[in-house]
Amino acid sequence: MPSINHTTINSHPGRNGDSYWIAFDNQRKCIGNHQDIFKGKFNGNGPLRGQFAAVKVPRGEKGTARWCDTQIAINRKVYDAAKSFHKFLGLTSPRFHFTDSWKVLMDETCFFTDRIHHNEWVVVEEYMGKDMYPFIDNEGRAGFGNCEVLEAFVHWSYVNSGGFLIVCNLEGIYNTTFKLKTPTIHSMDSCYGFCDKGEAGISKILNEHRCNHICAEWNKPPSMNSALMSACRRRPSAPCLVNDDSILPSYSMACKNKIMFDRAPP
Repeated sequence: MPSINHTTINSHPGRNGDSYWIAFDNQRKCIGNHQDIFKGKFNGNGPLRGQFAAVKVPRGEKGTARWCDTQIAINRKVYDAAKSFHKFLGLTSPRFHFTDSWKVLMDETCFFTDRIHHNEWVVVEEYMGKDMYPFIDNEGRAGFGNCEVLEAFVHWSYVNSGGFLIVCNLEGIYNTTFKLKTPTIHSMDSCYGFCDKGEAGISKILNEHRCNHICAEWNKPPSMNSALMSACRRRPSAPCLVNDDSILPSYSMACKNKIMFDRAPP
């Protein structure tokens, strides 16, 4: 009997070893330049069972295992970077985290669509709804006030990788902490998918970055000095998202530490 919904087989394990199969309809919730987003539900025995899922499907081409692997690599890279960032600042309670992501193969597809195909690979994340905010946009600019910790993380991603990559497009929701979808990475060898603009992307983010009290004293390589020292002189002008100074601890001690460029690119 023809199906009016899409279903997947069981996914590859996530960061914590849990896996799910997803059921979703044919209505796109978001149409992007490189991928479409569908809304479904997690099914299985993991902690997200019954919750909404965001199913990512590449536009203009069939989803492949390689495409999924690249998306998963981005997710794992920023997850590890976030852990090292919080550890460096001595934070026992994370100020932000990235949702997990799963690589999964399509099983049954809706009979009246040609956008998704049987045996096509897709990526699944937690669905955060229509209330997601672009806290840091895809050019590295803050869209709201009180995002200093995320702005500093952008700087950290560059410094901590020895200048090999930088993170941007930090989008998600805020409820005492920031919950973020998988962002964009620009890298020197353009190895992180369609949105990775390589060295030009890195330079663009650095030119837009505004240092704050968290990252202003961090070491900067010579190629970064003119852009970031100029950025440090500009006053932030983003509107405030929340009026709660308690979400950010004092970073005065952490800022006295120097981050040295003694790490090999990942």
